[in-house]
Amino acid sequence: MTSPPHRSRVTGWYDDPDLVGDLPWHWRGYAAYLRAAANRRTGVVRGGSFLFRRLRWCTRRFGLQDTARVRVGRRAVWVDLLDQRCLWVFDELRGASPEARVLAQLLRAGDTFLDVGANHGSFAILATELVGPAGKVIAIEPQPRLASLIQRSLTDQGAAPFEVHAVALGHRATQGSLHIPGAGSGAANVFRPLDRFPGQTIAVPIRRPDDYLPWQTWPGRLTIKLDVEGSEPDFLLGAKQLLAARQPPILIEISPDTARLAGRSVRELMDTLRSVGYARVAELDAFPRAVGPDDVDLTRQRNVVALWGEGPR
Repeated sequence: MTSPPHRSRVTGWYDDPDLVGDLPWHWRGYAAYLRAAANRRTGVVRGGSFLFRRLRWCTRRFGLQDTARVRVGRRAVWVDLLDQRCLWVFDELRGASPEARVLAQLLRAGDTFLDVGANHGSFAILATELVGPAGKVIAIEPQPRLASLIQRSLTDQGAAPFEVHAVALGHRATQGSLHIPGAGSGAANVFRPLDRFPGQTIAVPIRRPDDYLPWQTWPGRLTIKLDVEGSEPDFLLGAKQLLAARQPPILIEISPDTARLAGRSVRELMDTLRSVGYARVAELDAFPRAVGPDDVDLTRQRNVVALWGEGPR
């Protein structure tokens, strides 16, 4: 008689007693619900998003604690408890994602990491451990509340010199409007509001990377993470000198839906990458093996690594 096939049990942040213990009382109750209601084969929690919205309403209505310093394994991060994006942060900091594995291959002690669209700074936190005291981490996050939390997280981390800039980066210096959806800060963009949940629009400075960033002084090799909700071509065009001089690998998001909302296409992003010197793209699970931009699947959302130079290797 054969044994039934083994099915792994999905665990979430809400199963980590140290992490949950760092949260305020109302969030500990939320974690208890998720533990009880989670489908352990898929990780899906029925009603989880609805309950989060109610939790956020109660936090604002009754003036409850809305930020927290949370331990995730050996790391700690300051999170915005009003922002549903923080739930992703907990998983990102576990360090087991394909992105974390690729960063561990790209970054060495003494290198520089530029995190453009840092959000809560998950990858900036991971990078400080990799580049160490001889390296540098620069986090770019135009949402002032999140930029302040990144500053606190990287200060607590104390592993590498860092800078946090509450600006957006684009192809020219100007002022812009950043739309922050109520469903989560990860979809904030300079193009249009995205969802039916109440959000906000704030004024943000937009700066040209080649002029604004002192990239000539950064130590070691440079690696860039670029996730700016449809503004990726603008960053690339504004950073031509930086990219030509430093030739950094770029961990970049491909998102057909986001590109469409920005009035663009993923093909335009591939064409822009090629125009500034990047003609090789590696899937995370195949890195460093790369293909040409014409051979990249543009129909689904995920992160890839754009590599400097011509032709696949």
